[in-house]
Amino acid sequence: MNLKETASLLGWKREQVEIAIQEGVETPQKKLWVKLQASKSNSDFDIREEDVDSFLDHFEAEDPGRYPPVAVRRELLVECGYQCGICRSDAPLRFHHIIDWASLNHHDCRHMLAICGSCHDKIGIGQIDTKSQKTFKSKLAEASTKLRRLEEAVGQTPPKDFNDWPAAVSEYLLRNVEFAIVHTPEDRPGREYILPVANGCLVEENYVLTCREALELSRDVAEHKRGKVIILRGLVRYNFESEAVDEATGLVLCKLTGRDEKQLRRVTELFKEDGINEDAKHWIFPPIKAPAKWTISPWLGQEVGFIVASDSEENMRQAELSHVEFGTSVISHFKLPKDGGLKVFVTAVFSGRIRQVGSAVFSRDATLLGIISSVEKYEYDAGRRAVVKTLLGFPKFTKPKLKSANVAKN
Repeated sequence: MNLKETASLLGWKREQVEIAIQEGVETPQKKLWVKLQASKSNSDFDIREEDVDSFLDHFEAEDPGRYPPVAVRRELLVECGYQCGICRSDAPLRFHHIIDWASLNHHDCRHMLAICGSCHDKIGIGQIDTKSQKTFKSKLAEASTKLRRLEEAVGQTPPKDFNDWPAAVSEYLLRNVEFAIVHTPEDRPGREYILPVANGCLVEENYVLTCREALELSRDVAEHKRGKVIILRGLVRYNFESEAVDEATGLVLCKLTGRDEKQLRRVTELFKEDGINEDAKHWIFPPIKAPAKWTISPWLGQEVGFIVASDSEENMRQAELSHVEFGTSVISHFKLPKDGGLKVFVTAVFSGRIRQVGSAVFSRDATLLGIISSVEKYEYDAGRRAVVKTLLGFPKFTKPKLKSANVAKN
């Protein structure tokens, strides 16, 4: 484990862990000076799980019940999605015994919660009673069970070994569209402006998949600019109608209802005048008809790719030189269902600026894994993480496998 991972498991700040490694810390009661064993690894540390357990044993011996081992901590953190099991905040978490240690000496995950300091204080003053704590625990367990059953109902495909990302990049270029605002500023009458604000993914002919956040952002900006939301593919504008947002996943399908033929003719004429018609066909080609390859079962540690901002001036986005590139990361952890998103994963830290919401996320073999709904940054992250809503639970992609009952004939 590195410093950040160890800090998360201990519920400490990264600096505190580094001090424990380099200088050591005192135990609260006996004032014993103990150090956390670790080996230097470039600019970080490599910390073994057994060394963290040995370190915790010194504190547990003085104050039994307050310092559960690493395996217990990890199970509780995974259960709650690294968010407080009560208020769902991303604050550093503590490991709380629902059944008081004095009554039952245990580190049993079934009777523990990972919670933030604020909720821990509320429990201490009786603001959150034991029955409420058990209810929160029950809901966490129920959510985990539902996800597991859904995943088990779907055929599992072993991951293939791919060496690079050209298929995923190609798929992104073919399927990426932008939600843009067409508007005329009050101080420039007669001038029409296009403002891209979000993204979507062409999942099949005339259908674009995006997330609630992308659609809401587009509509809010359109209202502010007194303009109209369109879908932009290359230089061609499309009108669309959105279906109802799927509450289970927070995803939404948008149907292309027609393109702006007048604007398309104008663009084509400009290309002809400049003698670049043949070279610019990719800017005006119609949406592809082939459906996207997709999965509803991404896994922890899986490599993922998506479009990101770049400082380089020589990165290709279709045929245009621009400050973007196709970046890769891995799935760091999953979140429990909250505000739409039956299964949501969070990538590892990415140092660059992650692009607009609604962008598609692909695996190495160009399989669609989900749609970016937001970004987040934890206290000691040197960059941001993409929050991705997966396709699990969306009606178009989740097709229940019904088992026919064998009815005995009389």
